[in-house]
Amino acid sequence: MKRGTLKTVRQVALAPGAGAIPVGPLPGDAELAANFGCNPTLPRFNALQCNHDYTGSWSAVQRFVLHLKAEGAARATTIH
Repeated sequence: MKRGTLKTVRQVALAPGAGAIPVGPLPGDAELAANFGCNPTLPRFNALQCNHDYTGSWSAVQRFVLHLKAEGAARATTIH
């Protein structure tokens, strides 16, 4: 479990009115995802995994960025 997810689970478990934590097996990944969903405030890589079902590694993202820089791709800008 990632640190951000663990923090969210801990906050939910310790929230007032959460009651006692039941004793039993831990829920599966699907149940945890259904209960906690995606967090839009996650760091970029985690948001990429959560929002776009990205299954690659951080190293693959870094290689892709280096490839774009080597091609001389235009930098993104913001128009005000």
